Amino acid sequence: MRRHRLTFDANPKELASRETGVAEVVLLWSRRSNRAAVVVDDDATGAVFEMEVREGENALDVFEHALAYLPIRSRPGRLPFGEPDPLAAA
Repeated sequence: MRRHRLTFDANPKELASRETGVAEVVLLWSRRSNRAAVVVDDDATGAVFEMEVREGENALDVFEHALAYLPIRSRPGRLPFGEPDPLAAA
């Protein structure tokens, strides 16, 4: 099990985690900002995606259905190994 970080907190508390067969899904909470996020770590590509739980949303619902939320809500948390950073050229 890897230790995950959030874009808004380098040391969040892990509340839950599970393996889907293709990815590790982790529910994290930031003590500093009182915000939660779900991190999806794709085993096949090495990509890591982060989805912040929005105000009024059920964090466990985002965690349980993370792969359904992923296409519309995710942002890169870390690029796959060897991928060029598209923002570096800007």
